[in-house]
Amino acid sequence: MTTPPPTIWVIVLHWQDLADTAACLEALRAQTGVVCQVGLVDNDPGEPARALAGPGVHYLAAGRNLGYAEGNNLGLRYALDHGAAYLLVLNNDTVAPPEMCGRLLEAVEADERIGLVCPTIASWAQPALRFTPSIDWACGQAGETWMPANDAATRPVDYASGCALLARAAAVRAVGLFDAAYFAYYEDVDWSLRFQEAGYRTLIVPETCVYHKGTPDQRPAKSPGAWYYFTRNQMRFIRRYTPRRRRLSLLRAFTQSALANFTQVRAAQQLVNADAILDGWWAGLRGQSGPERPPAPGWVKALLAARPEWWLWLSASRLEWRGRARVRTRLRRLWPRGSKV
Repeated sequence: MTTPPPTIWVIVLHWQDLADTAACLEALRAQTGVVCQVGLVDNDPGEPARALAGPGVHYLAAGRNLGYAEGNNLGLRYALDHGAAYLLVLNNDTVAPPEMCGRLLEAVEADERIGLVCPTIASWAQPALRFTPSIDWACGQAGETWMPANDAATRPVDYASGCALLARAAAVRAVGLFDAAYFAYYEDVDWSLRFQEAGYRTLIVPETCVYHKGTPDQRPAKSPGAWYYFTRNQMRFIRRYTPRRRRLSLLRAFTQSALANFTQVRAAQQLVNADAILDGWWAGLRGQSGPERPPAPGWVKALLAARPEWWLWLSASRLEWRGRARVRTRLRRLWPRGSKV
């Protein structure tokens, strides 16, 4: 009697591009060695993906844009309720080569303490160009970095990118789902670190890849929303995962990064995006979270926009002057009551 192939539940979050989502699903149907059951979460009421539902594709209407974190949580809950043993979170603007799911499954089954695995991320436009997720702890920033072609061994990685990651369902039940407070950006970093805190390993499998249409070499200009959440959530990540003694230096790095982006974007006459960066910077300092995008006070924007190069220089300094204690006191006021810098 032939043993049936293992089943992987794949969560695909649809947002804005129906053609990309259709191509993503087509690639999943071509996977070898596994059976893919897809939870297709429709996060875009303006461009419904219901027509893509069919055998093995379960349509889940979010009703509104829940964000990356909670949109994927909707699919993860559905898959867990249907007995999933393994869960693949996959961006809708990706194309998985036929062997990807099988290779990831082999890697995660090698050791029960492996909680998350991810493939390398290959550029859709330049397939030889590959990236790996990494965290720069010196400045408290996460993202994708270029990966050398000779890096072929399965190994630990700082975090598993939400572009494509396979999770052990038992570990998900122990750790929990994505933190919806992030809404979008850094939720995959947070999830990976929570897995690691719970004793699970996070690995990258260079033997396989996923082709992504949003790698750094081909990524279009960020939208105002993307700038806001990316900027804000960097500070949320810093506050959650860095020692208190390093918070002041990382706050400086966070401010320097935000102001550098603001200066560059404003010079390109992307004024709405520049405004969103300042809003995200202020929201990060204030500890705000969730889908809301409250604007920074007008006086803050005016102060920073008047001479951004001066503030950029100030944020890059060592803050080792006599008034450092007063600076720390003022910075503490930016945090919600009860928190510490």
